[in-house]
Amino acid sequence: MESPLVTLITTALLLYWPAYLGNMMPPIAGALRLPGGSPISVRVLGKNKTWRGVISGVIGGMLGAASLWYLGWSWFAAQTFPVTVGTGALMGAGALGGDLIKSAVKRALSIPSGRPFIPWDQWDFVLGATLCTLFILPLTVPLILTALVVTFVLHFAVNIAAYWLGLKDVWW
Repeated sequence: MESPLVTLITTALLLYWPAYLGNMMPPIAGALRLPGGSPISVRVLGKNKTWRGVISGVIGGMLGAASLWYLGWSWFAAQTFPVTVGTGALMGAGALGGDLIKSAVKRALSIPSGRPFIPWDQWDFVLGATLCTLFILPLTVPLILTALVVTFVLHFAVNIAAYWLGLKDVWW
């Protein structure tokens, strides 16, 4: 029998998988040098927030939701494919919207690009995706809080591992 905590963590990870994938897509799209790399607004968001990132984040959310639908996992498996992909698009858009809002706040507070802004660096995309799908997904307060805690821990674990492997110049 699976523990309730494991079930809660698994459910949160599966429900937020489209947001995670949407959040991961902009750096991948940038590394692939896909078109659309011009900044949205250097003054408001900084030079690293691009149209390519927003578009790839929405596509990432759609792919994340479609993968869950295809695998028959999570809430997404019980929906029609168009509802699944549409919800994934909203999650991707919300994830990137949360990131853009956080970037605007960082600029307003004169925090330089690339400097840590804890815990918002870890939570921006989860909160954005939550706001965009709050009335669509079966989100509960325990699920949202679990997603925030797990995301916080995963963010640091992945970044520290990437730093140790020489894939990143900073641990955060």
